[in-house]
Amino acid sequence: GEEARRLAGALQAAPSADAKQTLLETALLQRIDETAQPHPDVEATVELIAAEPSSARVGDLSRRLDVSERQLRRRFERAVGYGPKTFGRVLRFRRFLDLVEAHGYPLGQAAADAGYADQPHLTRECNDLGGLPPAELIAVRNVQDGV
Repeated sequence: GEEARRLAGALQAAPSADAKQTLLETALLQRIDETAQPHPDVEATVELIAAEPSSARVGDLSRRLDVSERQLRRRFERAVGYGPKTFGRVLRFRRFLDLVEAHGYPLGQAAADAGYADQPHLTRECNDLGGLPPAELIAVRNVQDGV
């Protein structure tokens, strides 16, 4: 909806990869209603996706939870701000960054271990979520971190 469009615009205008990451994290946290407990389906979905970010197929998740795809999407979007698939993309992207930056993995190995199917898949995700191709994104983040 409108909130997602505003976030997309803010992400495009963000000056750095760290700023984009902060925007995503802030948006996620703002969407979680701290006064209400999320529906158990949402909590279970978060746990399933966190355990395996590349498995964020809504049909599979809804069958495991015995709820319709539409209902699962609606509950998840209400609690988190976007759907389970996007949530899985963000987690997989963060895992890739962590493997490269904190553990020193080469880009190809980090991509495979994080769950990317191939180099074009990784490149699309880095461009979409980080604003730059993988090598440039890592280089910019390293410079910003003083590495």
